[in-house]
Amino acid sequence: MLSRSKIQAGVYHSTLLCFGGVLRAPIIPDIVYFQSGAALRDRMDAQRSGGLVVCELQVETGLDRLSTDSQLEQNAMDFTNNPEEFPVLLATVKRQWGYASEKLLDLIAHWQELSEKYFANLVEVSLVADEQRIDGKVLGKAFTLKLGHITIGKSGYTEAVLLLNQEDGGKFELDRFHVDQNGMILAPGGETLLDTNDRHYSYKIFTSILRVVIEAPLVVKS
Repeated sequence: MLSRSKIQAGVYHSTLLCFGGVLRAPIIPDIVYFQSGAALRDRMDAQRSGGLVVCELQVETGLDRLSTDSQLEQNAMDFTNNPEEFPVLLATVKRQWGYASEKLLDLIAHWQELSEKYFANLVEVSLVADEQRIDGKVLGKAFTLKLGHITIGKSGYTEAVLLLNQEDGGKFELDRFHVDQNGMILAPGGETLLDTNDRHYSYKIFTSILRVVIEAPLVVKS
């Protein structure tokens, strides 16, 4: 459940139906965030079980940041770190970031092959290398997988943020996941979502992304 959220500057006035209270913290400005279309698709079941929360967002001058108390606590500065260990941490994290990015980007050729041979050209995907993102389209719905980096503890990960692209230029976060240096797919909380030993590893990542996109509901700016 979202608790004591802090919202700074927004241009949106909208009502979001949040199943289980899932609203996610943004990494880039001017985006509205929700989990996936499945949350709205199951609205009637949630109403019957009492699990539906209606979240009103009304902000006047530009939605810039949405964060929870727990996330603020997680990102709090720690002044007890040993400064002599920091150069080692930097070198380690940089190396892990590189390995993690390579593991994910190496899958794109396979995704393009899948799109051409098995999805009857209903899916498009391409790499925009200089901007660290993967652009795609499925059944006419455009999306972007934006790649960044994050450090948790002493480990570095690639963070992949799935965005739905609107015709007016707006972008809405659908979901995000982490990739470790071995290619393991993890939830932001650290849970393992997909092991590299899975023989359908690449296929499962790609189709999971596509499924979230086609299930995403329409979000309209007022």
